[in-house]
Amino acid sequence: MRNQKAKIGAASIALAALALTGCASGAPSSDDGGTAAPDTLRVGIFHPDVTFAAFYAATGEDGALTKALEDNGVELQIEYIPSGSNLMAALNGGTLDAALVPATALLAVSSQGGDVAPLAGIYTGAGQMIIGASQYEDTRGEDVDAFDGATWAFTRVGSIGHAVARMTAEEAGLDWADQTELPLGSGSEAQAVLETNRADILVTSPVNAARAVESGVGYLVANSEADEDAPLGMALNTVLAVNGGFEKKYPEFSQVLTTGVLDGLVELKDLTDPEEALALMPPEFVEAVSDSWDLQWEYAHAGIQRAGGVFTETEVEQGVESALLSAAVPEDFKLDETFFDNTYARAAFDALGVEIPEGAL
Repeated sequence: MRNQKAKIGAASIALAALALTGCASGAPSSDDGGTAAPDTLRVGIFHPDVTFAAFYAATGEDGALTKALEDNGVELQIEYIPSGSNLMAALNGGTLDAALVPATALLAVSSQGGDVAPLAGIYTGAGQMIIGASQYEDTRGEDVDAFDGATWAFTRVGSIGHAVARMTAEEAGLDWADQTELPLGSGSEAQAVLETNRADILVTSPVNAARAVESGVGYLVANSEADEDAPLGMALNTVLAVNGGFEKKYPEFSQVLTTGVLDGLVELKDLTDPEEALALMPPEFVEAVSDSWDLQWEYAHAGIQRAGGVFTETEVEQGVESALLSAAVPEDFKLDETFFDNTYARAAFDALGVEIPEGAL
């Protein structure tokens, strides 16, 4: 599979050089009072999902982060928290050290005075699939305007799915006021709402969309990741972030974490085959996604390829737009220009020998 072993070797050397020394150009140092590394790294995630694939590639058996954690004597503890509000509360409160979270959620916590530190972006785009009930596949097909007056389902009012549903409808020439809204409360309800004919069309995550299609109750009408010019097609989405106090206490380890995860992103960016991508992942991830992985990858891998790793101007601009559209932040929200700091990501790319993308902040 490509030159993976050589690549992992190079990454391991880079990480070993970084581990507890901060010797990469521009890497943060613990000389200012931070300490080396925690005994346990507590990472929060919604659930195993293709949009978090960079992290899982980094924590596979031969992953760069796996090697770095072993070298530094750090145990990885993953906590699955399906509630976005609970996940962010745990990160902000320090119950979690790190988390993979939407940029909109980070902006919301920051706007309320929270203490979280974004380290790198690992998925770009709205990450939402538009799925029609299977009975409409032959009659309405991929014509969004054929769903005029339909019942549109999404996770909750103010969610990114809600925003994408409205933008998709209006881009097709529909008046959103003429559509019936159906908030589900949970993305896991996607399959059930189609099975029971409560919705005609829904907007949901790649994993829920893939499972609905695999089960035969739905089909793909449109994909927000298919075109970077689609609504929020370049919005910063999944971010590797740490608790602010953790970053201050462990700046060098925060660098090791960033470099390891971004190595996973770099590995995936070169891949198009879903099986090659899945081969990088740990067994628990493989088991969790095996029922729908090929479709998840088909629907969403463009968001991995577009991810900057470093935060780019376009990603952040559209990420803020997404937060405003979903009412995650107040209407008068102004972004602190220092919030999306590329210090760690730039040092990671320097250590890995990867060119910084154009438009990086």
